[in-house]
Amino acid sequence: MSSPSQGADSRSPVRFRFTLRRLLFWMAGWGVVFASIAYLANLVTDARRHAIASVSQGPLNQLTLALHNYHDTFGSFPPAYVADAAGRPIHSWRVLILPYIEQRGLY
Repeated sequence: MSSPSQGADSRSPVRFRFTLRRLLFWMAGWGVVFASIAYLANLVTDARRHAIASVSQGPLNQLTLALHNYHDTFGSFPPAYVADAAGRPIHSWRVLILPYIEQRGLY
């Protein structure tokens, strides 16, 4: 027959046992979680950087195209300023390229 102490052991709740295997699985699981978070954060940072670059380069590309169109029309780039008969500057090169950046109404 079984002793009373053996019967009591079979009914007691199973206790958590710390093992090296469980520790390694736990560390690997959290490592995957943190690596995924770092990867996604890097993707978001790159997307923001590319969005800012494309917004910044748009006007520069338009300005470059306007200057080249002015050059194609007149054979030279616009002068720094246009002077009146007395030699005072009237307006700068930026006014001269307005028709080439779709701002003909301001010209």
